[in-house]
Amino acid sequence: SETENPKNPYRMNDYYKIDDEYGTMDDLREFVAESHKLGLKVFLDLVYLHIGPNAPILKIHPEFTNLDEDGNIILGRWHFPLFNYESLGAREYLWGNMVYYIGAIDVDGFRCDVGDEVPLDFWVEGVRRIKAIKPDAVMINEGVKADYLTVFDANYGFPWHTSLHQILCKEIVATDVIEKYNQISGEYPVGGLVLRDMDNHDTATDWPYRIEEHFGHDCMELILAINYTIDGVPMVYCGNEIADPTRHSMFANRFHRGVYEVADRNAKGEAVDRRKEIMKTLNSLKREVAVLSEGETEWIKTDSDYILAFDRISDTEKVTFIGNF
Repeated sequence: SETENPKNPYRMNDYYKIDDEYGTMDDLREFVAESHKLGLKVFLDLVYLHIGPNAPILKIHPEFTNLDEDGNIILGRWHFPLFNYESLGAREYLWGNMVYYIGAIDVDGFRCDVGDEVPLDFWVEGVRRIKAIKPDAVMINEGVKADYLTVFDANYGFPWHTSLHQILCKEIVATDVIEKYNQISGEYPVGGLVLRDMDNHDTATDWPYRIEEHFGHDCMELILAINYTIDGVPMVYCGNEIADPTRHSMFANRFHRGVYEVADRNAKGEAVDRRKEIMKTLNSLKREVAVLSEGETEWIKTDSDYILAFDRISDTEKVTFIGNF
């Protein structure tokens, strides 16, 4: 990763501890409480597919991960030990972790890393437990399996995200985007939501360019507008709200930055001012225009390969989106 950072944020060592670089559990508790005063909700990232190879819990309970016939830990993807979901003890340990953060820290829900690859029945029981404490807890799956929306509130929109990038690159046309949208919508249960993003921590880390810089500020504003207008949950990635083009990395931090940059939160200029106003407008629309959260999406046929147009329709309202890609 070119950061020389010994700490991979996904190499979890202790699920009940805050890394000293960020503070203490009391700091997190205070952060959540202050966020709630501002009307914000706080979600934590649950990394339950794998665990850090040196996690102390594995010295006590090696059966929590997969072992070969000689008792050695088997490494899975990204060279991490995978949790053994055949172990009821491992499940109880992780369910207890979910309950702890909802009950003791008062977080509002979880974004679940590669949630598709953790057994669905694990999530069913975990959600039952946390909703007994906080009925409106939110669960977001970093995955796309339709049946996971029987327990999660939203799936990640990887196919949508890919379609937007492909039409920007002129690799596909509008009818291809609509066809993929219709395929996914046809598979998902009624009420199942899709997270609508373009940038995320993976693209910012792994792609050779930032969308903001490569395609321009106008392009990112078009993407934000369509993601706020179409059905689903718009996701604004760190820096999108200030037109930030800098290269980030999930492996970098203030101590181990490497070749990566940090967003300038005090940035000035026409692009920054314009973006802030656009974000305020989009947030107001999403909050105040009910059809944008509750209405159906009906695509409008055009004679252009690079115009995406649709209506959001309810019994009392209609909003039309037209975007030229």
